[in-house]
Amino acid sequence: MLTMNYRYRVYPNTAQEELLKEWMDTCRVAYNYGLREIKDWFNSRKCMVDRCSISHEYIMPADSPFPGEAKQLNALPSAKKVFPRLGKVPSQVLQQALKQLHRAWEGFQKVGHGFPRFKKFGQFKSLLFPQFKQNPVSGIHIALPKLGLIPINLHRQIPSGFVVKQVRIINKADIWYASINIQCDVNIPNPSPQGHPIGVDLGLSKFLATSDGAIVKSPKFLKVMLRKLKLLQRRLDRKKKRSKNYEKQRIKVLEFITQLIIPVKISTSNKLMSFAGQPIWSSWKIWITESSPKECLGNKCLRRDLDNSELSPSMCVGSAVNSLVRLVLGGLPRSVLSVVQKLERI
Repeated sequence: MLTMNYRYRVYPNTAQEELLKEWMDTCRVAYNYGLREIKDWFNSRKCMVDRCSISHEYIMPADSPFPGEAKQLNALPSAKKVFPRLGKVPSQVLQQALKQLHRAWEGFQKVGHGFPRFKKFGQFKSLLFPQFKQNPVSGIHIALPKLGLIPINLHRQIPSGFVVKQVRIINKADIWYASINIQCDVNIPNPSPQGHPIGVDLGLSKFLATSDGAIVKSPKFLKVMLRKLKLLQRRLDRKKKRSKNYEKQRIKVLEFITQLIIPVKISTSNKLMSFAGQPIWSSWKIWITESSPKECLGNKCLRRDLDNSELSPSMCVGSAVNSLVRLVLGGLPRSVLSVVQKLERI
């Protein structure tokens, strides 16, 4: 089974955009309510067996079951009668919000992640449509339940033989994306390593250096944008406060700050895509080494250089659990490109 994710830009109209934001907030409320039930169940069992707390005590029967995933999902139909707001969201989308909560809970119990946290207003940024009867992508539109047709920038066609399984609508910095999950029932061969081995060293001053002598420079998109921001702020400081020119410059600074991450993300993504097609990835034996980023996170300048060198999104290629060296086999450059695209920093 081959599974891939294709991300496209979508352009919902004003009514569809407001409806999506309302659904995200409703899913956020359902997520927080489910988390509150889990926390209340645990707080009711923190006291001693033979005594109660002096300050507070949760009144809950001792035989009340844990509010698991199945129990909370079965309570949704009755909750929609009490809260009609829940009925406006597609049922499967609302169920996925609770499933996301319990995946985080399983990560806390089994993997050792942190305890799930409440989501503030605006922190729920995606909606998952898990099932479709037919292909939702038709021409230049994508059809979603209760939303209708939404224009989509289909910059690459879905390969023949693949079936659309899920669609996740994502909102990033006032830009909407559709991450389409496609599957194809094929057997993927496991190629054996062969050919000339290449060693790759990731760094801060240079993006990487290979054992064959090739050096790839880091364009440092973030540092260039910060220089422009510094220039705009310096011009603002020279203006007379509360004047018309001061207000015009202040608006320019605010607009630049709100739109800062988008050009950096697009430039970095384009650079990584062009870099993945270079001939240095033609070998089937590649060793990638890197320096530990934890030593740099305490220093502000080093942390900024780490983000600016695009080293953190590329670490997934060579990172290992117990070692800083990992052998990457086969599928390059497609595997490098797919892994790097999954770690977009927003």
